[in-house]
Amino acid sequence: MIKKEKEKIINNLTDLLKKKKIIYLINIYGMNSEQIFNLRKDFFNFKIKLKIVKNSFIKKAIEGDAINKKIFYPFINLLCNNTGIVINEKEENNPSKIIYFFRKKNNIKMPILKGAYVNEEFFIGNDKIKELIILKSKKELIQYLIFKFQLTFKNTFLLLKNNSIIKLFKIIKNIKYKNNKKKLNKNI
Repeated sequence: MIKKEKEKIINNLTDLLKKKKIIYLINIYGMNSEQIFNLRKDFFNFKIKLKIVKNSFIKKAIEGDAINKKIFYPFINLLCNNTGIVINEKEENNPSKIIYFFRKKNNIKMPILKGAYVNEEFFIGNDKIKELIILKSKKELIQYLIFKFQLTFKNTFLLLKNNSIIKLFKIIKNIKYKNNKKKLNKNI
């Protein structure tokens, strides 16, 4: 590979790292070409990219740019063996689910999660895969909040419908009125 080709790959990686909010580094050492092909296919079905590049290229893409160096510096220590870089454009936990279920489906321990950068947080180590799986995406969080608000409004509406809340407000109003009347009588 000539120097211009290497520089082009490093520049593309640098740009990818700058633009993405979700980056996974996975160890694919020991996987055969068929397994890697199937893993790529699983990622592709969810519009997630898997790129297999030399560790030195990833390192240069991180160290060569001030912004990337500041953000992705913890990744540098993870660059050993064969590394796949998983790039997700959506803010979801799909890459971790795909890795987890790929392992189960194929009854293998690969790929191993080296590290992940998800929504400005680092998750280092293969033991973090389950934590990443249960991590809620922004869409899931919004759905959860909407559900909670709907439930609250529904309960409030039911209380209003049964007039129990109205009775409660009247009792509070009467108590405040009596307390204010007592204060006025003391002042006179």
